[in-house]
Amino acid sequence: MRFFLTVFLCLFSTQTMATMDMTHFAKLPVLHEGRVKPLDTYARVTWQILSGKQGGADSIRWLATLVFTPEKAWDAPLIYIPNPDVQHTLSLPKKVGNLYPFRQVATALKQQKTLLKSLLEAPPEERTLAQSQLLEVHFKALWVFDLSRSLSLLAPVFALPDAGLAKQLDLPADRLFTYLDIMRVYGNYIKKVEGLDKKLPEALTEQDILLLRLGALIRQVEKDSTSRALPIIPPPPWDTDDALWRSPWATLQEGKGHSETPQYLKNWEAMSAGWVEQNPTLWSRATAKASVFMVQQSTHWQPELLAAEVFYNNFNFFQLSLWVYGFVAGLLALFFFRQYKSMLSIGKWLMVGGFFLHIVGLVLRVLILQRPPVATLYESIIFVGAVVVFLSLVLEHRRRDGQSLLLGSLAGATLHFIGLRYSAEGDSMGMLVAVLNTNFWLATHVVTITIGYGCAVMAALVAHVYLVKRAVMKQTPTATHDLLKNVLGLSLIALFFTALGTILGGIWADQSWGRFWGWDPKENGALLIVLWLAWLLHGRLSSLLSPFAFALGIAALNIIVALAWFGVNLLNVGLHSYGFTENIATNLALFCGAQGVVLGVLVLCYIRQPDCKTVT
Repeated sequence: MRFFLTVFLCLFSTQTMATMDMTHFAKLPVLHEGRVKPLDTYARVTWQILSGKQGGADSIRWLATLVFTPEKAWDAPLIYIPNPDVQHTLSLPKKVGNLYPFRQVATALKQQKTLLKSLLEAPPEERTLAQSQLLEVHFKALWVFDLSRSLSLLAPVFALPDAGLAKQLDLPADRLFTYLDIMRVYGNYIKKVEGLDKKLPEALTEQDILLLRLGALIRQVEKDSTSRALPIIPPPPWDTDDALWRSPWATLQEGKGHSETPQYLKNWEAMSAGWVEQNPTLWSRATAKASVFMVQQSTHWQPELLAAEVFYNNFNFFQLSLWVYGFVAGLLALFFFRQYKSMLSIGKWLMVGGFFLHIVGLVLRVLILQRPPVATLYESIIFVGAVVVFLSLVLEHRRRDGQSLLLGSLAGATLHFIGLRYSAEGDSMGMLVAVLNTNFWLATHVVTITIGYGCAVMAALVAHVYLVKRAVMKQTPTATHDLLKNVLGLSLIALFFTALGTILGGIWADQSWGRFWGWDPKENGALLIVLWLAWLLHGRLSSLLSPFAFALGIAALNIIVALAWFGVNLLNVGLHSYGFTENIATNLALFCGAQGVVLGVLVLCYIRQPDCKTVT
């Protein structure tokens, strides 16, 4: 796998030349949400959560500015506050984009200390939406401040203009030095300041005054010692517990780390000096040394995976495939008006290209996370999208009429768009909760059930086409017979995968929770799809349902899948707590309502035909 990733990155990686080269800095490891990941991912996720917008390539520069020169980053529009009530409470002016600088938000929050204290003490269920969002703003501001002070011990902010005194303390007199420099000669400093607090002001010498000022600045910097943000210091190579990664302040305060830790901190000191001075040469040399050093110490992670993750972040495969699918949908819509065969051929190959990008993104996630990419709601969306697009390509290969490609491109683009909505809430690719952290069951139960979702969605889309041809275009059953066979075949495949996935989920539940079936909402949602498909297929195969009624029921499968996939999360109960999400009730209701209206209109169009009296 290392060889594959190395070759892959050499072939496809590109660097954007800039004054301060971020290539090595972006790949440095940090522990976040239980997983060692590159600083690039950490920066993007942090930006995403704070601003509500997907973090881009500039996120890593923002992070470097925040940790090395914080006050320059405090005035950047960053914290997303969309609620007008929260803006009013904090006396913040309305802004385009609803993004506010940390400095402005922090100043406003200071004026609301009493209110914030009362909200923190109140039970969550008693808070209004605006109050809960106000607390979110409070925690975001705390996060930004904690992060901005995480490397203050490495900041070159101390100076001793007296060269003789600096020499006595074994500190540099020709440059600024850091808190860490002082700690290295702290014994000398203590001897020099001993007894100065008992001297009368008029008895203090110039050197005494310099030492006292230095002490005041030391105490000021030491206020940041509670910061535990940015755990970039790994444990000793012989200790495999990732939870023992520590921030620089924690390492210093707790006396942890190992014999190589001081050298790594020196690299970070050089980075800090390079960034403060905006010295590209010093910065590049320091980040390169830190990168090489961490590769040598990489017993807790694989450097190739960090590089692959940075490449994955920069290439943005799913955004690209979204654009391709959207373009294909527009091209094929035009094809049905103009009937140029070249459009169909171009659309097919573009669709294959978009699917390739889609799959490469999924494969990279598998390699990076070392698990199947179907453990979160966001991952299930992009995986189901890939299944739908694949099925559309298979159907197009058989039918060659462009209809399947149009359905696949529309579904792929829509699912990608929905996925980006969940990605914007923080797709951090973190570690899973314990019960989910089982690659065997993720690769069997979850993959199987999501393949079933994809097949069900594709069956419903093809059923919509059948209904339109029968009800609106008034085609005969003979003319639409092949299309009905496609619906029937996709429905059988969907039933197979959803039923198998449900059974595998029961076995997993028995091993994890001690019961095969507990009427959990997620379990009920999966069972609902199985029962709906079984009822429709039984009715059709036994001729109890007419072709139109069967297609109508399969078209309604989109509603069933949506309720099983997203709707049960709204109940916020059960053991599947990893799947809970908020604020989707309105969108889900609108989707189900729109589907109901569309199907109702199709039924009305069908029964108004002279030769039709019923849909059964």
